[in-house]
Amino acid sequence: MDFTKWSLIGILALVMAWSGALCAQQAGASFAEGQYKRIHQQALRQILTGQTDEAIQALQDTLTDYPHDAESHFMLTIAHARQGQLDQAAGSMERALAAGLPPGRFIAGPRDLLQPLTGHPAYRQLLARQAGAVIHGPMIGDVTDTGARFWVRAADELRVRVV
Repeated sequence: MDFTKWSLIGILALVMAWSGALCAQQAGASFAEGQYKRIHQQALRQILTGQTDEAIQALQDTLTDYPHDAESHFMLTIAHARQGQLDQAAGSMERALAAGLPPGRFIAGPRDLLQPLTGHPAYRQLLARQAGAVIHGPMIGDVTDTGARFWVRAADELRVRVV
């Protein structure tokens, strides 16, 4: 494996780690180092193990201190969708988007957890606004001295041209 491939992998890893911190910074949050991501990991764990009420309470507590934290609104959307509280989920989705969360986070998933929300008018409007847009990517992989593979994700079928 050559240096270029490892460099690209390293850059992608840094970008992914940086994005969560950026959302927190934009929200005016000042979490202890390593703490920000743990809040949402714990909430997701609670949602997945049937402790959704506890997750909702913890996320609401976080939002009391950091009302514009996009990631907390995103997780709250998942929690409310999981409980079938679709109007609350849609409201949390709108607040997450207003706080700067990319729309692609809702479209790309976790699809199984957000599935109950997909029939809600607010979610349908989000899809309509994103029609023809790239949701994730481009991602570059399998880089060699003679080529590379590119990956993108869109809400619906999309023609992509690589030049």
